[in-house]
Amino acid sequence: MNPLPLVAADLRASRWGALVVALLVGCAVALSVVVSAAERSLRAGSARAADDFDLLVGGPGSATDLVLATVYLRPTDLPLVDAKRVKRLMEAKGTALVAPLAFGDSADGQPVVGTIEAFVRHLARRGMIEGRAFAREGEAVVGADVRLRLGERAVPVHGQQTVKLPGGAGHHHDEEAFSVVGRLPRSGTAWDHAILVPIETVWEAHHLVLGERDDGRIGPPWPDDAVGGASVVVIKPAGVADAYRLRQALKGDGLLALFPAETLIELYEALGSAGAVAAAIAHGAHALVLIAIGLVAMAALAARRTQIAVLRAMGAPAGFVFLVVWLEIVVLLAAGVVLGTGLAWAATAVITTWASASLGFVLPASLSFGDFSGAGLILLAGLLLAALPALFAARQPAANAP
Repeated sequence: MNPLPLVAADLRASRWGALVVALLVGCAVALSVVVSAAERSLRAGSARAADDFDLLVGGPGSATDLVLATVYLRPTDLPLVDAKRVKRLMEAKGTALVAPLAFGDSADGQPVVGTIEAFVRHLARRGMIEGRAFAREGEAVVGADVRLRLGERAVPVHGQQTVKLPGGAGHHHDEEAFSVVGRLPRSGTAWDHAILVPIETVWEAHHLVLGERDDGRIGPPWPDDAVGGASVVVIKPAGVADAYRLRQALKGDGLLALFPAETLIELYEALGSAGAVAAAIAHGAHALVLIAIGLVAMAALAARRTQIAVLRAMGAPAGFVFLVVWLEIVVLLAAGVVLGTGLAWAATAVITTWASASLGFVLPASLSFGDFSGAGLILLAGLLLAALPALFAARQPAANAP
């Protein structure tokens, strides 16, 4: 005897209840998948955003603040690296790049970062600059997502206010207006929203230098009276040994020197604790759903005692009755897993898109087989638990018919 027609007929007869059960299973599956995928996506996106920063040097303070301010451009008050140390760092041996950065201003609602031309080219090394790098004060290079167009002028503002020429109000630096001369290739990081100007512009706007260069040039080497402090100094060591040597030497000089990857590992550990809590909640939801399915199945059996008794009276073997009841529950579970997979894809895409816009760097929206471990557990546990009501139905004799 083929149980499938009877299973299909039963599911059609109780289609609304079956849909509710499938939705419950689907939501539980989607929850576990999204928790796993979101944590992995955040790790991958944040690590990729730090690829351009090998060694960060800042004033004494919080390592987390230094990484958040530099890699992710989060507004943070950082102690300055003084001018003497900046100049000494520019002359350090064993470096392929030393770039001081100065934060604190904004334009068109985006952060303005003072730096040197070499750092602009460092950020653009995976692509081509549209236009060119800045070559003098009054010029700027913008990230891929900055709304300012090539040739457009804007005024840097202290803090996160927005002022564009002409006019405007607030604490803005009219004398430091700049024209956009270049646009960086898209990187998928917070620096797609940055506006890069010569660091001399920031030093002069905040009165961090006593003098100016007579030749009008920008960039190192600077005269002693024309170099200012920096929020952070980004260093690309020439080699691995140089990286550890520099970090040790800079720590001994009273500076905060760190590899962003090490700080991210600490953040990931905290994230892992939060992820474990979320995963526990998801597994709790799985258990509740399975219990609910079991209760629904038992209630359905109580309502269908007559049908089961008739089947037995017509000569249906116990194995056939077992298979009918077991298959109905398994079909509902399988439908829920398929539905949950679709919900997980959609939810992951929505969450990563929203998080990317909120955090300022791209989170990859992808699912792996490992993300579906919770779905596999639900299906496996469901296959086993479905045997209980099926066994109960199979043992019901024809004489139990009311």
